[in-house]
Amino acid sequence: MMTTVGVAMVGILRKVRKLIGMAVTILGIVQGAIVYGAGTEDYLTYVKPVLRARCYSCNGAVKQEAGLRLDTVAAMEIGGDSGPVVSRSRSAKGTGDTGETAASSDRASEDHLLLARVIAPEPADRMPPEHDGEPLSPQQISRLRDWIASGAPAPPDEKLEVDPRDHWSFRELVRPSVPSVANRSWGRNPIDAFISFAHQQQGLVPQTESPRSLLLRRLYFDLIGVPPTIEEMAACEQDRSVDWYEATVE
Repeated sequence: MMTTVGVAMVGILRKVRKLIGMAVTILGIVQGAIVYGAGTEDYLTYVKPVLRARCYSCNGAVKQEAGLRLDTVAAMEIGGDSGPVVSRSRSAKGTGDTGETAASSDRASEDHLLLARVIAPEPADRMPPEHDGEPLSPQQISRLRDWIASGAPAPPDEKLEVDPRDHWSFRELVRPSVPSVANRSWGRNPIDAFISFAHQQQGLVPQTESPRSLLLRRLYFDLIGVPPTIEEMAACEQDRSVDWYEATVE
């Protein structure tokens, strides 16, 4: 049984562990703010995940309704059929020591089409559309408004989402041409030609083929887990056919 001191020590260790976890989390946030700036970190932490979850299905890599993509801020500035949905230059004009009130700053943010469509009072005009779930929450809208009011900052190296249809598993199968290699005697089939071509590129010289007896032992151990008998070894050594190995496998 644990003593009173032992119980107290366990409690202290748990509190220390919790404090360390909080410190690591805070450090990560601070480091992100230092690297990108506070506004950009807010975009990556709060705004972009919402856009990815609620908007990319219609305005992302796979589909671009009205010619619009929302997976980068640069794409938002290019906009679609209705023009840009965010303008960092216009946001920047509304920041700084201009004496404007918070209310006027909010109105300036709502001039951006992205926010205007999110807070549209008519369901037919509001985004995301009704069939795509609930409207954005007040907290999500507030973060979006604040981000736009701060100048809509984003990482300078932000990249468009990759079209999942470009993944190799969705591409049509194409038979590659067999490369021409110098060491033609080494390979026995087209697959060997690709290996030999890689040998050439890396400046490698393949080892000579192992003795037939050794190849046979490896084959037996790999397939049935026991070595060949003396009679099987002798029969294999006497087999002069080119496809002796394949025949033995069968």
